[in-house]
Amino acid sequence: MKKSADPSQWDDNDWAYHNKQVSEWNKIEWENVYSLYCASQLWELESPIEFDEFKKQMKEDVEFARENKLKPGMESSDYNAWL
Repeated sequence: MKKSADPSQWDDNDWAYHNKQVSEWNKIEWENVYSLYCASQLWELESPIEFDEFKKQMKEDVEFARENKLKPGMESSDYNAWL
């Protein structure tokens, strides 16, 4: 079940997950965050950067990382960035 994208509906566990350090993310989380990033870029009619550049920016650019944090449900392999 997909968790709410609305932060006002998150509990303490959701917030802790949202604030998880990128150095602790697993492969599925990286893939899901990147998928959501790509979906948002398409929505804004912009070309997404490549995955390796995305990872680099997530680790080095605080503002970029703040905009692309984990959201509850992204730990699941069946997460769908389009829903």
